[in-house]
Amino acid sequence: MTKRALAIAHHGDYDPGLVGDALNELGYELTMVAREDGVYPDPRTFDLIVPFGSAWSVPLDHAQAVAAEQVLLRAAHNHGVPIFGVCFGAQQLAASLGGSVRRSATPEIGWVSIDSTNDAVSAGPWFQFHLDEIVVPDGADVLATTSCVQAFRIGRSLGVQFHPEISRDTVARWLEQGGHAYLPGVGITAPELLAQCDANNAAAPARTSALIRSYIRSVSRRPLIGITGRRWPTSRLADHLVPAMHDAEFDLHFTEYPAAVARAGGLPVELARDAPVAELLERLDGVVVSGGADVDPSLYGATPDENLGYLEPERDLWELEVIAHAIRLNVPLLGICRGAQLINVHLGGTLVQHVGRDEGVGHPRFSEPRDVPCHLVRFVEGTLAYELYGHEAIVNSLHHQTISDPPAGVVVSGVAPDGVIEAIELRGRPVLGVQWHPEMLTVLDPSLVWLIEQATQRANPPVSELAPNNQESRSVTNG
Repeated sequence: MTKRALAIAHHGDYDPGLVGDALNELGYELTMVAREDGVYPDPRTFDLIVPFGSAWSVPLDHAQAVAAEQVLLRAAHNHGVPIFGVCFGAQQLAASLGGSVRRSATPEIGWVSIDSTNDAVSAGPWFQFHLDEIVVPDGADVLATTSCVQAFRIGRSLGVQFHPEISRDTVARWLEQGGHAYLPGVGITAPELLAQCDANNAAAPARTSALIRSYIRSVSRRPLIGITGRRWPTSRLADHLVPAMHDAEFDLHFTEYPAAVARAGGLPVELARDAPVAELLERLDGVVVSGGADVDPSLYGATPDENLGYLEPERDLWELEVIAHAIRLNVPLLGICRGAQLINVHLGGTLVQHVGRDEGVGHPRFSEPRDVPCHLVRFVEGTLAYELYGHEAIVNSLHHQTISDPPAGVVVSGVAPDGVIEAIELRGRPVLGVQWHPEMLTVLDPSLVWLIEQATQRANPPVSELAPNNQESRSVTNG
């Protein structure tokens, strides 16, 4: 989903550089406006505002244009639109929210390491080119400093005094446009400055990408992930309950599922069967259909095998409804073990009711440590699973039933060496089923990362999908 970012710069300096590259990678489309014109669109029609640097001084230059930009930034901040301010843009952010900008006693030009108290803002080095410094507004958190404030956070907005967007070509252009006049005051020559750029050229893109990704993740609403589970009679807990409760039921969710979802960045919620499924799914950003009992063979037209295990028919029907509505509503769906099998059954496939420990790679390892990977899975090139895992991965295994006869539209994307299907996908939908238990592994599994990334997009739709049709926008665009 494409999101919209409003970038504020100058005529002739429309170069978002590495910041633009990082935002493009995250699905943002930049609209550039010229701060000289002082004409801005409604900030509510954008997902992000990025005021870039300037040769101007906030307290000294172009008062009318400076004031117009501050009005925009204040409106965006008050409406909850995140702002990522760069150098002059960060100074403008501070001034618009009650802080101020003053001449610095120690201007900085060149690549400088900063003192950071927050993992989101690395120590750098970062490129500096400023004569002024920020006095942060009340309520702001200072995240990094040198002799002056280098990064501050207020609400959903972040201001950085340095230039994460910079490239050597940009610096050379600034010097040609008059920036060389400031170099003697800080004791550096143009060749020395460009040599610093050359030395930092290789590392800068990754450093900027990490900063932007961390910031965008921090201002995104964490997705709400529903997790299915079991419902058992309390007779199974009779010795631990008072007699009055012996005929009740309880919902059972293994804690590794919500713990893994939370570790991946989601907000886990354990689902109960008492709410209308369609309404429930409309509130969720993603779903995990968890593992558990064997699937009733009557659901795929088979008779019970003698090795068939415990069945939970009511759970089968409930989770089939969850799967159906998730697919209909395009809610990102991860099926784990039994959940993957149930996705296949819902779509018209069948199951092998039993494979023994002594068959193939030995899938039912119910008496071994559950967090230990034990057999290989090879992934099919061109599939989502291949994108997530590469050619192969080693997984754990706690199942004695396997997926069989996947119907049209179901893509088999992972297979064990013995031919057992280990991963399936639904073409054109955010649906992934894995036969192993990623939530039990000590290393965060790519399937959970994928689910949270997909769900985060659903939780944070582009403003173009939310804005009223009658909102007007006037902007100066780059082209």
